[in-house]
Amino acid sequence: MSVQNLFFLQKQKQIFSKRKKMPPPPLNKKPRNETTTEDSTGTLNNPLKFLDQDYQELQKSCITNKIGFVDDKFPTDSSSIDPRKKLKLDLNRVKWLRPSEIVTDPQKDVMDQVMPADQSFGKDYAGIFHFRKPLLQRNKMPPPRVNKNPRNETTTKDNTGTLNDPFKFLNQDYQELKKSFITNNKRFVDDKFPPESSSIDPNKKLKLDLDKIEWLRPSKIVSDPQLIVQGVSRFDYSQGPYLVGALTFMNEIVDQVMPVDQSFGKDYAGIFHFRFWRFGKWIDVVIDDKLPTIDGKLIFVHSKTSNEFWPALLEKAYAKVCGSYADMHAGHVSEALLDFTGGVHVNFELEKPAIDLWSLMDRAAKTQVLMACGSRQGEKSENILPNGIVQGHAYTVTGVFKVTCQGKPVRLVRLLNPWGMAEWNSAWSDKSLLWSKVSEKEQTMCRSLANDGEFWMSMEDFTKNFEEIDICCLSPDFLDSSSKCSWTTTCYNGSWESGTTAGGCINNKGSSNDEVQNLFWMNPQFRVRIEELDAECASGQCPENILVSLMQIHEKRYRSLVSTYSIGFSVYRMKDEKFPAKFFYSRRPVEDSGNFINTRHVMKFFKLEPGEYLIVPATFRPNESAKFMLSIYTKTESHKKGKKPAMTYV
Repeated sequence: MSVQNLFFLQKQKQIFSKRKKMPPPPLNKKPRNETTTEDSTGTLNNPLKFLDQDYQELQKSCITNKIGFVDDKFPTDSSSIDPRKKLKLDLNRVKWLRPSEIVTDPQKDVMDQVMPADQSFGKDYAGIFHFRKPLLQRNKMPPPRVNKNPRNETTTKDNTGTLNDPFKFLNQDYQELKKSFITNNKRFVDDKFPPESSSIDPNKKLKLDLDKIEWLRPSKIVSDPQLIVQGVSRFDYSQGPYLVGALTFMNEIVDQVMPVDQSFGKDYAGIFHFRFWRFGKWIDVVIDDKLPTIDGKLIFVHSKTSNEFWPALLEKAYAKVCGSYADMHAGHVSEALLDFTGGVHVNFELEKPAIDLWSLMDRAAKTQVLMACGSRQGEKSENILPNGIVQGHAYTVTGVFKVTCQGKPVRLVRLLNPWGMAEWNSAWSDKSLLWSKVSEKEQTMCRSLANDGEFWMSMEDFTKNFEEIDICCLSPDFLDSSSKCSWTTTCYNGSWESGTTAGGCINNKGSSNDEVQNLFWMNPQFRVRIEELDAECASGQCPENILVSLMQIHEKRYRSLVSTYSIGFSVYRMKDEKFPAKFFYSRRPVEDSGNFINTRHVMKFFKLEPGEYLIVPATFRPNESAKFMLSIYTKTESHKKGKKPAMTYV
């Protein structure tokens, strides 16, 4: 889309948002089909004339007078680009050109409905074009979205964006670039993430002396660089983000993030690639192997084995995705977990967990999972308490285990400090006397005296010293891994659009006599059916039978510049197939996501009685525009799972 077209759509959106708010839908009236109304003005075949400009009349006049059209309603001056000077452009340098002044043979792709086909740069060209935007009909309440027949991702013709065929991040093709640099006997230098200070800390938040930093390839740091030395271990790295340690705990996750077709040996060209999951799609990220150093030493994450470089290269690739090394610190733990796995994410507050959390963690630990937690904030960031816990710090959960102490079972949690030091020093720590009260077998399986940042603590101490835990697993089956139960997944991609489908939270539902504040019903709506389970499945490892996950999508080059909205969802019980016009006036949700939170992702794990339900995702305030991804995980009987695809996208 050209710059002019983009600005035109933005201007159009501002004007539509100022129109009078839509009144509530009429009660007990079936929506009429637009094509059967007596007044067809505003339909696709007879659209309204935006700003009272008639395309046909204006085109005819300009052709007759042999002049190029100049739009006085959207003039070619700075007021149409940036009237409030938010884009940080030098408007004095902007020059407005027609396509024929830019290229010799301008062509225009025509999209059905939005761009009518009766226009071109050829015959009857007069420098004028017209576009169409659907305007929601007044007094009509759309029915809840009827779920389409889900299609299985693996059976679609276009598999782009899957793990086997990821998108090329910033349009960089690893194989083509590597081949080109091998052929030319050169080393790759990434112009999309250059080895300079802008890739480290563009806003100078890290308080580094950027003038001292030198970007070196591994061969300039050590004589025998290797990608991996004797396998990947969670103890490989030091001085790095918690996520690198979490990643190393699951080989399957390592394999999908770090492709095996690369090394410092044969066909080395200074280029590597890694894969990450972004908003429902996998991307392949290319980097060069120039790493930031001071006095020949890596300044960020590095391996404890001096010639092993997979942690530093992985960190650089993720920094590129985020925009810079400094941008990796923006966002939440859960965002990074999802970016590395593309899996199922759950978050629980530890003070009052609503479920048997240790059992859930135990099930998760037996599968391909990443778990991370955050310690409670203190007066000073990353202050080390007398018990060894670092305040306001992210830890990796690396395991859970149950031991028997003096005849009583004790539930333990194992954690890893990404610093590789500063361990818990109280009950069940490395040197705790409690270990002498368990069997030698259990001591051998669990206890370690190494000062490596990893330690055990009881579940009770875990919930007292940490605020929340994030669990991200490749499969939802850990939610209830009973052999009688399975989980099916359905994902929807949707959007909130100002003036049409962005109604805000339930506080904006209005009342039956309130025609001004009736906005909540405008939000996208999704139906889900909860099946009745047999006794064996219903009495499985947990009573919860549905997990709803809502993620808002804001894709910007620098993560620190992403501005998210407060989001949440409500769940309503539906008693029949018909959807009454004033549904929200008289009904309260049977479940919701809790308080709306300003974060990329919210979720809730809960139980619903068999029946049909309506899920309404929303932003807190109306008219906040964003894309979103709604994922619904429902429990089903194992023998029925074969009738449905395990993962579907709609």
